[in-house]
Formats: sequence, C-alpha cells, structure tokens
Amino acid sequence: MNQNEVVVEVGSEGGSVTLRGTRTPTGWLFSRHVIDQSAAMLDEVSDEQASSSVKSWSAALKLLSEYPWVDLHPIEVHPEFRQRILDAVVSVYEKRGDTPQRRLEKWKEVCNAPRELNAPISDHR
Repeated sequence: MNQNEVVVEVGSEGGSVTLRGTRTPTGWLFSRHVIDQSAAMLDEVSDEQASSSVKSWSAALKLLSEYPWVDLHPIEVHPEFRQRILDAVVSVYEKRGDTPQRRLEKWKEVCNAPRELNAPISDHR
C-alpha cells in the first residue's frame, strides 16, 4: 500500500501543517506539507510547500518542529501514530517547562487518549 496518509494535521486561521506518511515494504516515509493562506486573505496567492521525504520518526518530528505545531489546533491524528504524537506533544511541553492544560486536553481528545494519561507536570499559562 503506497497511499499517502495523514499522520498528523494541525491548523490555524491562516493555514495548516500536515505530516503525511507513505507505507513502503521497508517502513514509513514521511513528508511535511504546509499551506499558508494568509496571503489569500489579502487577495494574493496562497503558499503551499512540501518537504522532501524522510525515513525515520525522529526525522519526521524534526520536520514538524520547524513550525509551532504543538501550539496549533490539532485536526487529525492517524490511529497508528496517536500515542507517538501525544508523547511528542508532552515532550515538547516538558522541554519548554509549560503544559497548557486546555491545549493538552484537545490533543488527548484528538488522540483518543484517557484524560489522566500523561498528566501535565505544570499548568503555566
């Protein structure tokens, strides 16, 4: 199955950041797709960009980390990546020393995780 699937999609008023995955016989290939529609709000052309593909999960997270993806609105998470995505979100918050409770709850909801899973270490807003 070489279908391009959404691994995680996050959005804001001006666009979205999506990590897509393609299953291959040797594992997943990941690429990041960005749609910036802020220019379209000014009657200009919107911007769409795609990264090159990477083979590892850590490289995929590095692609995402070029944008503030954990702070955007989570839209969709692939069922096979729900725990990995939630772990990555919690890790980013822990590294920053900031766990926005409402945002974490939204991530848990989109990842279908129990509310007590990965309880935040702090609630600095």
